[in-house]
Amino acid sequence: QKLVEIMKSYSPKVQMKSIDEGIIDFSGSYHALKMRANDSTNALEEIGHEIKQRLKEELGCWMICNVGIAPNRFLAKLAAGFNKPDGLNVIDYKNIEEIYSSLVLQDFPGIASRFEKRLKEKGVTTP
Repeated sequence: QKLVEIMKSYSPKVQMKSIDEGIIDFSGSYHALKMRANDSTNALEEIGHEIKQRLKEELGCWMICNVGIAPNRFLAKLAAGFNKPDGLNVIDYKNIEEIYSSLVLQDFPGIASRFEKRLKEKGVTTP
């Protein structure tokens, strides 16, 4: 409940995917983000660091989280999977090609060995 409370203090558009995974939708918040930093990506990174710090302060120093920032939920989840534990990563138009070129199929959420095999049988071998 405290995690949800912290997340909702940044946007009313919060969706919990599980007990420990949530999404904050900042669409429609351009003006509010612009007031925090020179561009919206920097503002989102600032908010991500704030959330991580607040979790530690308000729930305990043992509380860590990964933050993924991206233009959609899939890419945000992918970004959150980098640098575990306690990472903060951004995928945007500046780095998406570089990131995709460094990944293998199993780096994507939902692709395990059996699904990777099926993709490869159909000719899909890289992201």
